[in-house]
Amino acid sequence: RSGVKTLRIQITERKETALWRSGDVFDTSDCYSLDENGYIFAHSSFFPSSAKLVVYRTAIEGEPLGERFLDEGDFKNLRFFMGQLEGLSVEPKEVTISINNYMTVHLGAGGKLITDMSDDLSVVLGNIAAIISDKSVAPSLSQFLRELDYIKLDSGNKVVYKVKARPGALVPVE
Repeated sequence: RSGVKTLRIQITERKETALWRSGDVFDTSDCYSLDENGYIFAHSSFFPSSAKLVVYRTAIEGEPLGERFLDEGDFKNLRFFMGQLEGLSVEPKEVTISINNYMTVHLGAGGKLITDMSDDLSVVLGNIAAIISDKSVAPSLSQFLRELDYIKLDSGNKVVYKVKARPGALVPVE
């Protein structure tokens, strides 16, 4: 209210901070806008300008408009985690969350980070930072990320990583 006879109304439009998609990884169909709270609020198109936005995928039955990708607090933690990964220069592009609460983060260079969403993501970040800063593992971060198949970070502070087979390299056979 502003005075006795005036009612002031202020409307703030939702802002697209991420994208949600159905389908397979890197499929650009069924694209929707997410706000900062994980609320799916509009159909979206994939444009080069939105290429910087992280894409989230999970199963939502029926029409996703008006649904939440995740609980608001969980989504804010996940967005913080993605921002920290960006700060580590690992370039997260897409996140798929499975039914069993495992998260697969697809990186711009082609590798993946796999972790349990119920784990402490600050510990997961510390483990990732330790791996990529270890010069015996990743003498060149960009080369390591190009050659990375996956890093799996499980509960109990376990870290397993695998690099892709190089052309012409001998691959062990069991």
